Amino acid sequence: MKLSLNFISPSQEKNLKFGYLCFIIKDFLGVILVLSVLLAIMAIPLNIKNEKLEKASKVAEELSAKSALENASKIKLLEQKTQTLAKIAGKYYDWTMILNKLSELVPNGVVISKFSADQKGFSLAGTADTRNNFLLFQKNLNESAIFKNIDSPLENYIKETDLVFELKGKIVQ
Repeated sequence: MKLSLNFISPSQEKNLKFGYLCFIIKDFLGVILVLSVLLAIMAIPLNIKNEKLEKASKVAEELSAKSALENASKIKLLEQKTQTLAKIAGKYYDWTMILNKLSELVPNGVVISKFSADQKGFSLAGTADTRNNFLLFQKNLNESAIFKNIDSPLENYIKETDLVFELKGKIVQ
């Protein structure tokens, strides 16, 4: 035979079970609170690093934007200078090439003593040992791709030898 004695009333038993359940819930919430605090403490250095990285990123973006603006202004300035140089270069001749070509056209016996040129044309003066050498020089000038509209006064043809001549014309480039 079994004997069971119940010294606690059913309402007290319910209160005890409820109290035990509340105690377990309080302990569980306390553990969660402690874990939350620990995680928050561990997250503080990560948050600080994250803020530093964000600041560094923002500074880098600002420097990059500033550098891009400076580079854009430098590029614009260089483009303007290039256009100006192109305009200037278009107004002038390649004198080295012109003088080289002129020297190729001068036959033996002809000496050029004066050469001047501008945008309007050129003039040159010199001597030739014979009229034939002068005529050959004049023919070379007329047939060249650079010198056009050669003007030769009649005085250039009077003497047969030791002539002094002057020529005028246009430069085509």
